[in-house]
Amino acid sequence: MLLQIDDTMTIDEVQDRFQECFPYLQIRFYSKPHESGQGSEKKDLYAPDFRIGHIRRKHRNGELEIKSWDTTASIEQKMKDQFGLNIQIFRYDSIGCWIQTTLSDTLTLKQLGQFANGFTPGLCN
Repeated sequence: MLLQIDDTMTIDEVQDRFQECFPYLQIRFYSKPHESGQGSEKKDLYAPDFRIGHIRRKHRNGELEIKSWDTTASIEQKMKDQFGLNIQIFRYDSIGCWIQTTLSDTLTLKQLGQFANGFTPGLCN
């Protein structure tokens, strides 16, 4: 998938586009970065109606290419490097909870999607 990022978009628009391709995964945006293997704090979470331009320092518009074989850690790092955005990827658990991917940063998006009821996203490469 190609994920478009520009200052006029809302967080919700970016999240919706990501989830179209990876239905059992979600990205959330935070005011502070997190270390690899660490979680993000709820108090640092941005609301979905915030504009991307208000939450980042690097105001370079562009596209981020995301493949199903990319790891969560690599996508989180690319978002930070290319666009100055701190994100955390969550996976949907089979019991109906969204879980931060803190201990699974080395897994691919496809592998994470398989945790939820054996579902493989695979809608976008």
